[in-house]
Amino acid sequence: MILIPLVCIGIYFFFSLFLFFYLMSKKQNPQKYPEPHVSFTILVPFRNESQKLPFLLNSFEKMNYPKSKFEVILIDDSSTDDFELPNLPFSCCIIPNIRKSNSPKKDALIEGVKRASFEWIVTTDADCVVPVNWLSIMNGIISKGEIQMICGPVLYKPTFTFLDHFQQNEMLSLQSLTEASFRLKQLFMCNGANFAYSKFFFNHLKGFEGNLKWASGDDVFLLQKAMKVSPKSVWFEAEKDFLVTTQPSNSWRELFFQRVRWASKSKAYTQNFAQFCALLFLFGNMSFLFFCVGFFSISPYFIFAIAVKMFADLLLAWPSQKKYKVSLKQVLLTTLVYPVFASVVGVYSLFGKFEWKGRKF
Repeated sequence: MILIPLVCIGIYFFFSLFLFFYLMSKKQNPQKYPEPHVSFTILVPFRNESQKLPFLLNSFEKMNYPKSKFEVILIDDSSTDDFELPNLPFSCCIIPNIRKSNSPKKDALIEGVKRASFEWIVTTDADCVVPVNWLSIMNGIISKGEIQMICGPVLYKPTFTFLDHFQQNEMLSLQSLTEASFRLKQLFMCNGANFAYSKFFFNHLKGFEGNLKWASGDDVFLLQKAMKVSPKSVWFEAEKDFLVTTQPSNSWRELFFQRVRWASKSKAYTQNFAQFCALLFLFGNMSFLFFCVGFFSISPYFIFAIAVKMFADLLLAWPSQKKYKVSLKQVLLTTLVYPVFASVVGVYSLFGKFEWKGRKF
C-alpha cells in the first residue's frame, strides 16, 4: 500500500532534482538589440477589462521601440463595461470578436490575425504589463533567422497575501518546467501572455484547426503543432528583461476555475513528455496527501516522504526565483496546501465544468 506512493514521491523528487541542476547549469547569453527592422501586430483579446487595459496600454507606450513599427488590435469579446480607447502615440483599434467555436479567445485571435497589418503577431493578455525592451528583444531574435515562433516567461506582479504568494510560487515552478522543456527539446508548455509567431507559420500550422473544442490552449496547442512540424523554428527567451507580469486571481474560486481551465486541455496532450509531466505531478501531489493522512498514526517514514516532497517543490521553483529575482514567500504553507489544491483541480478537470469570465464551459 505504501510502496506505490513512495515510488511516486521518489520519481517526483529525482525529476525535480534533475531539472534543478540542469537549469542552474545553463547560462544564456545576454540579448543584443540590433536596429529595429521587424514590424509587429500586438493582439489583445479582452472581456470586461476596463480597469486593467490602461496599464497594459501604458506599458506599450513606454516600450523602447519605434511607434511606427507596431500596431495594437484589441479584440472585444462582448464586454459590458464600456471601455473607451484613449489617445495613444501608436496605432490602436478595437474590433469585435466573432464567436464561431467553443473557444472565444481562439476566435478573437483568428479575427485579429485576419486584421493584422504586419507579418509578426504578438499576443498578450489585458491584465498584463510588458517590459520596455519586449519588442526589441523579439526583433533581435528574429534577426538571427529561421525563428518563426517566440515564447517567453510570465510571472505575477508583486504579491501581498497568502493567495498571491501561493500563485507566485506555483508560477515559478511552472516557469522552470517550461524552460526545461525547451532546453530538452521536449517543448509542450508556453504562455499566451508572452507569445509571438509569424503569420506565415500560423497559417502553415493551420492555426487552431483541430483544437477549437477546447476553451483554452491558444498557446499550448499551437506550440505542440510547431513541435511536430518544425521544432527548430521555436525559441524560448528566458531573459529577465523579457518577463511579462500579470495580475494574480483575486479569490480561491477564481483561481480554482482558472487552473481547471488550464488542466482540462491536458487530456489532449499528445507528447509523451507532456503526458509524463501531467501524470507525475498529479500522482506526486496525491501521494503527498496519502502520507499526510497517515502522518500521525502509521510510520515515521511518512515524515521523511513529506519532507522530500517539500524539498522537491523548492528545487523546482528555485531556478526561476533566482533568474527573475522574485522572492519565494510562505513556502512551507504553500507546500502543504498546494497538493490538496492541485489534486482537486486535476481530478475535477477530468469530469467537471468550469466558469471563465462569466461563461460556463
